[in-house]
Amino acid sequence: MLALVFVPPFVSVTRYKSRITQVISQAIGRPVRLSSVELRIIPRPSFVITDLTVEEDPAYGAEPVLHANTVTASIRLLPLWWHTQLEISRISVDEASLNLVRSGDRWNFDSLFQSAARAQTGPTNGRTVPFPYLEATDSRVNIKNGVEKLPYSLLNADLSFWEESPGDWRVRLKGQPARTDVSLNLADTGIVRLEGRMRRAADLRRMPVHFDVEWREAQLGQLSRLALGNDQGWRGDLTGELHVDGTADAAQVTTRLRASNVHRAEFAPASPIDFDATCSFVSHYSDRGLEKLLCESPIGNGRARLTGELPGNGANPRLTVELDRIPAQLWLDMLRTVRNGLDPTLQAEGTMSGRMTYSPADAAPPAATGKPGPKSAKTRAPAPGPISGSISISALRISGDGLNREISLPKVAVEPARDQAAALVAVLPVPAGASAPLNLIATLTLNGYRAEIHGSAALPRLRELARVFGLSDASMLEQIVGPPAVLDLAADGPWLQPPTPPTQDLGDRSSAGNLGPTPILVSGASDHIVGTVSLRNATWKPDFLAGPVEIPNAILHMDESSARWDPVAFTYGPVRGSCRQTA
Repeated sequence: MLALVFVPPFVSVTRYKSRITQVISQAIGRPVRLSSVELRIIPRPSFVITDLTVEEDPAYGAEPVLHANTVTASIRLLPLWWHTQLEISRISVDEASLNLVRSGDRWNFDSLFQSAARAQTGPTNGRTVPFPYLEATDSRVNIKNGVEKLPYSLLNADLSFWEESPGDWRVRLKGQPARTDVSLNLADTGIVRLEGRMRRAADLRRMPVHFDVEWREAQLGQLSRLALGNDQGWRGDLTGELHVDGTADAAQVTTRLRASNVHRAEFAPASPIDFDATCSFVSHYSDRGLEKLLCESPIGNGRARLTGELPGNGANPRLTVELDRIPAQLWLDMLRTVRNGLDPTLQAEGTMSGRMTYSPADAAPPAATGKPGPKSAKTRAPAPGPISGSISISALRISGDGLNREISLPKVAVEPARDQAAALVAVLPVPAGASAPLNLIATLTLNGYRAEIHGSAALPRLRELARVFGLSDASMLEQIVGPPAVLDLAADGPWLQPPTPPTQDLGDRSSAGNLGPTPILVSGASDHIVGTVSLRNATWKPDFLAGPVEIPNAILHMDESSARWDPVAFTYGPVRGSCRQTA
């Protein structure tokens, strides 16, 4: 023992390099390469290894599963003393790079478990070799799909893996999610923590597991960059929890997702979206199926509920949504969160209630009986779609600083579209200052919307609606007075906008004299409005003319690239004429 005091802190053990390599390889069940080894006596006997590489299973690629510049491998003293057997009790790495690889339905840590289990259960001199405690600090965890390295990774990761008792594995992980192909503020992507427990089984899918995963302090703007590759303009804080019990083939999963102060980056609404949703389901990894799905969330004074089944192997899902007194303001806030053209002062009153079911299996046409019907039989009604049920919006009122009068709709029904599968439609009679309300038909799908507008609207009211609902250029109708205009328009676009390109200088369009072709957009670069706005017996009085211009009739044409007046009949003093304008 006294000799240890006088032994230098590091002693060269190069001649034992091959033996140490064999011991570490046997301990973790994978081939190992290293550059050099030194023995450290203080503070505890251990090997300091330089340039450690742990080889990958060839089934998952040629890139090493682990590489670290410096590794400390602590020695078990009792086996060395009593059995002259070299064993490793702890392997500690710092600033390492670890690859998690998926190939088909399997992950590389599946074979790692099996290799390590076989190695540590194999007898050595009549003894079972214990599995060493593995730990990594300030490291990087990369995700690969076969030979392709994905841009997603965990940085500044701390990882621990050990066998608490024979066949009882534990894992602990903490790190910051990152994406290599975009610039991220890592402090706002949050911290992911995982605590897990696994029992040995024949393969990974049958291994009993318990996992607790938590994702905290995440900011929605950086999360959208992480998931979608660009900032969608969302702001707010997000916390998620995930708990898994069972096996990969039959796991009971519960989740909780909490978000606070959700809003668009360009404004802070009076009532930002806050929600707290919980879900539970049974997951089957083999067929990618979910059963016994139940999600609930209180919203304002109401509640939302989602139930159903998502069978695997391509089987048809069945989902039911139930809404009970959900504030209409929530839907306006959600729309304003994914779109950036709506007036930030808009507020909605009213509630939504109802029930809808999505079941493609129920939409299948009836089987043919083989008996032709009579020739005089009436045409059959179209087969029902995959969506059934309805949702009603009661006492809807929309107000805002840009509206002189609020929009009031006593009742609106949202129902399945008859001529389009997996779509919803709502018909809204919108008062617009004419003898009859505008007829707005809104069709909603999972990816986007389409709105058709038909009827008459007073010109001042039309300009108000165009501005507050995001029409990019309403100046085409400025300084025009007269009877209500006749609208025959259609707008469509996706819910989520692509990255906005740099703004192009289109010149000063504040003058009402600018009647040249101009792009027409709704809210964003992927939304378009097409159709016509017709005027009769109107008057146009721009600032640069001494008198008004009488317009017996004019038609404003809108298409996906421009807006143009064609034709226009006019009278200015003794001058009468007409003109046609081309793009």
